[in-house]
Amino acid sequence: MYYQAMTALAAILLASAASAGGLQRTVEAPVYVAPPAPSPLPEPQSPDWTGVYLGYSAGGVVGETSDDPQLSGEGPAMGFHVGVDRDFGDYVLGASVEHTPTDVNLDDVAKLSSISMLKVRGGLDLGGAMTYVTTGIGRAALDNGNTSGGGFYGGGVEAFVTEGLTIGLEVSRHDYRAFGDENPIKLGATSTQLRASFRF
Repeated sequence: MYYQAMTALAAILLASAASAGGLQRTVEAPVYVAPPAPSPLPEPQSPDWTGVYLGYSAGGVVGETSDDPQLSGEGPAMGFHVGVDRDFGDYVLGASVEHTPTDVNLDDVAKLSSISMLKVRGGLDLGGAMTYVTTGIGRAALDNGNTSGGGFYGGGVEAFVTEGLTIGLEVSRHDYRAFGDENPIKLGATSTQLRASFRF
């Protein structure tokens, strides 16, 4: 009888404690935190052609005269240039000054010793590369001291190798009016040159 009373009392106490929350456990649901969205990668920027450049060129010249005596010859041409470009987005305009010493032996009668040029050019901006046409005025000199003025036209392609260095290929046709007072000769020439330019 005593044992049953104690058992009933214990059951009542446990039920009271449970209802009061003494035996309740609160389990919180896990909270999911989404990871931050990755930042978008910046779009690559096309090189800007705007600026000053200077450089070196190496190649060859083929020359011929159109008057008697008819002479022809070819030889190396290595020179230097300095210029400036302005990038307008889809196209580029620029100007440069170039001096190119040559060694073109015209049938052992005369020798073309140098060509100097004042150039303008216009090109299509292709991003890291440019195709262009060029023209201007020039002066050619023979090894005997005679000089002649004239003009030229041509075209080429140029591309960035690094941020501050471009390389290119240019072909130009030159026409110079006359050399010498006695028996003057007219000279035509075609130059092909590889070019490297440091850009600032």
